[in-house]
Amino acid sequence: MAKKTLEQFRADIALVFKRGKEKVPKKSATDQFRRTHTHSHETTKNYARIADAFGRFVYERHGVTDLQFVASAHGREFIEQCFSKFQVGELAAGSAKTYVHALTKLQNMAREQLRSRIRILNKDELLARAKEIDAVRRLENAHKGRIITQTEAERMVQILAETRSPNATVFSELARFGMETGSRITAGLMMQVQDIDFDRNRVIFWGDKGGKDRIVQVDPAYMRHLATLVEGRTPGRPIFEVRRQDGSLQSVETARKTAENLYRAHAEKIGLYGANFHSQRKAFSGVRYNQYKETNYKALERELARKTGESAQLARKMAQLEKQSGSRHGVGRHYSHDQLARILVSMDLGHERLDVLRFYLASGGTE
Repeated sequence: MAKKTLEQFRADIALVFKRGKEKVPKKSATDQFRRTHTHSHETTKNYARIADAFGRFVYERHGVTDLQFVASAHGREFIEQCFSKFQVGELAAGSAKTYVHALTKLQNMAREQLRSRIRILNKDELLARAKEIDAVRRLENAHKGRIITQTEAERMVQILAETRSPNATVFSELARFGMETGSRITAGLMMQVQDIDFDRNRVIFWGDKGGKDRIVQVDPAYMRHLATLVEGRTPGRPIFEVRRQDGSLQSVETARKTAENLYRAHAEKIGLYGANFHSQRKAFSGVRYNQYKETNYKALERELARKTGESAQLARKMAQLEKQSGSRHGVGRHYSHDQLARILVSMDLGHERLDVLRFYLASGGTE
């Protein structure tokens, strides 16, 4: 029998998934099917893409063009290559484990359809390996982020710069940006050159979370650093460009997942369990709160007037807050120095509620 071409081999793999996909019931908007061992069509499609990449891999590395001649050593080699990408920050933890599940799916469907004892990988062994290198999904509440100090945030900036990731410098700068501006990670990745107002030392987050525009005054020293970072870049280009190995830009979502996993893994190594990129934003809030607390009350009132004067959204929110306060405490009530400081920090973060800072400040309100 003549040896198959790469395209014929890939077509065989695609056919395995096509036949398997036909057995998965469609989800109805009114009648949800009960989940068993089957996967959704989107998941199966994703697994098929990974299986296709595996087919190219074994063809190019080992000349294999038939699933019946694929060995478990081939599967292990392919997965270990994926794990290596995860360890240098090129692949998110969830994606790394997905590769294992995708090849397991290929193995099981091929066995069923070809009625042959095909062995592509040992699922339990490789999932244990994934756990060993911390390539696992995080807890549902991990996005909340541990409250950290400015010193700890600065240490994370330094640690990220020293990682083996080809995007180490970008991730380090992104963490510093969060610490200096209170930026969320996604907002930072979407930030473009024209969003930095160098003349007035401020960063503008257009359509930030909740659809609100947010303007943050930034330390002049950091603005000078940002100027060197974007030097030579034209408007429209991202400030933080996370690239693949071929030089192309990663999507914002892929870059976010990769950065988050890299940050968490290295934070845990120094004992900052539960810390993530959002912790940089919390460090910013702690520093900004202390600065406002050390500023005299009249200056805080002027800062509040400036902020509400620049933003109709903030002015409306502040009017609502004063109305609610007046109904509880009577007309003419003034905010305390601490409350005013908290209001200003909340505005810097893109919030306008006094109580939101309990999620950002350490016990007692300070770092």
